[in-house]
Amino acid sequence: MLGRLRREHFDRQARDYRAHNRAAVDALIARCPAWGPDRLQNVSTTRVKYGCLARTTADDGSESCSMDILSSLPTIRALTLSGLEPKRPALTERQRLRLAAVSTRLQVKPRTIIYRDGDAADSIFIISDGVVIAFKEQPSGKRRVAGFRFSGDVFGLAERGVYLNTTRAITAVTLYRLPLDTLTTMLRQDAELEFQFLCKVVHELRQVQRKSIIVARRDAPGRVAMFIDMLRQTRAGRGPVQDIVEIPMTRSDIGDYLNLTLESVSRACRRLSNSGLVEFSTGRVRIIDRSGFEKLVART
Repeated sequence: MLGRLRREHFDRQARDYRAHNRAAVDALIARCPAWGPDRLQNVSTTRVKYGCLARTTADDGSESCSMDILSSLPTIRALTLSGLEPKRPALTERQRLRLAAVSTRLQVKPRTIIYRDGDAADSIFIISDGVVIAFKEQPSGKRRVAGFRFSGDVFGLAERGVYLNTTRAITAVTLYRLPLDTLTTMLRQDAELEFQFLCKVVHELRQVQRKSIIVARRDAPGRVAMFIDMLRQTRAGRGPVQDIVEIPMTRSDIGDYLNLTLESVSRACRRLSNSGLVEFSTGRVRIIDRSGFEKLVART
């Protein structure tokens, strides 16, 4: 008897959930015929309640649909306009479902080009997991790195209908591709969603300002230390500041970002290590002397 009542309770919750998000679910079913209404009814009610259909595009262009937990839905990460940590998630569940309904979920392998400088800009991208590098090839053959994009970041900067940079996956990346026209319509209909994207744009401007301050330093060890601290602060948005910082990018990537040669980056890392401030290992760095490290970062 108790089991039957519990099942009826979950069934009622699932029906309410589907009714509340009918537009999002219907849109996903329309884009994924394999997930018809009959199959949706056969999905576990707990997965219907806490999950969402998503369309996945593989490297060969084939598409499949699956049920993803709520934590894997599109989300953005940014500080408030005042630069403080937000008191609540940037996007509500309803907004994340709406974004999922109009987006394509992509699984990208490391070193895969997502788009190139000059390609037609018809979409923007939200990173769910992984790291992406944005760069521009100069006529001289040199490469200038505009920045790195992490989980919760939005990228796809365009001018006159074309992308301004080339983007490439550094690690395996999961991202959502949103058609620009569709997103524009959504932002016009949802002022709160529009405000959250505005906060994200302001956050990106802060990152650009931070880079200009870093490359203005004359000492290479100071630039590298500030870069490590930038990565540490980026990760701190998901929890307390840690002394172990993941560095998935190569030293060549770091040098192109800091306007340093590969040899200069290597010498700077060696000086930081020899001074006892940090300890480098494959793909990460551990801050040994936090006080000394923070003094070096703060030095102008």
